[in-house]
Amino acid sequence: MDDRHLSMHLNELALNANNPENSIELLDSAISLDPNNKLLYSNRAYFYYELEKWEASFSDCLKSLKRDSLQSDMWGLMGLINYNTGEYEESVKHLKKAILIEDKNPEYYYYSGLSYYMIDEFNSTVVNVENALELDPDSSNIEAIEILVGAKLLIGDSVGIKQVLDFLEKKRSGSASFYVLKANYLIKLKRYRDALKELDKAIAIKENHAGIFYMRASIYTYMNDLKGACAEWAKAGSLGNTEAKEFFKNHCE
Repeated sequence: MDDRHLSMHLNELALNANNPENSIELLDSAISLDPNNKLLYSNRAYFYYELEKWEASFSDCLKSLKRDSLQSDMWGLMGLINYNTGEYEESVKHLKKAILIEDKNPEYYYYSGLSYYMIDEFNSTVVNVENALELDPDSSNIEAIEILVGAKLLIGDSVGIKQVLDFLEKKRSGSASFYVLKANYLIKLKRYRDALKELDKAIAIKENHAGIFYMRASIYTYMNDLKGACAEWAKAGSLGNTEAKEFFKNHCE
């Protein structure tokens, strides 16, 4: 067996190994036999990513791209690494390159949206997350929808939020997260009583979720109802919310 065929055999063993460390060792050997094979670097990049060895994974992405710059998955993986290391502008840059090559991958748009959100570019967040959901309408990625609602809240798009919530209701009506999102929307419209009713539904599902009671306290402050806020802070504090404890101490005792 020549070096190239042996390297591909080692690559196959790496893909079927029982843990990433073993896979990386096998790929090290494969690369020593065939150092110009882009596939070996890209596969090792994914295993380094799985181990959260960001620098090593990024380096292998670059080595693979040096041999073929039109690999959308490598540009995309670099974007994900940047996102995980908090380099959001770099994440956007690399994910844009991935999208130019492969524009039907919802993950690229989703992480672009997240990265834009982290640098306060909310209009771009909306465009990218909406693209992700359009490409994958059956997605169970509720986090994407939460980010979308959050971005629309921040740009004041109440009509858009209503459309998102209508979409979400078909998928997640009856879940606590849905009622919390709906409450956020109603708060934006200053429909505070209605927001409290939605949070009542959320509490019926997650009765020990401190964040929901803390959110209710905020609504009562908007309504200038200190007594109501104190009751909610007390409950949230008893469930471990330290900020609620501090608010109760400063305003209710």
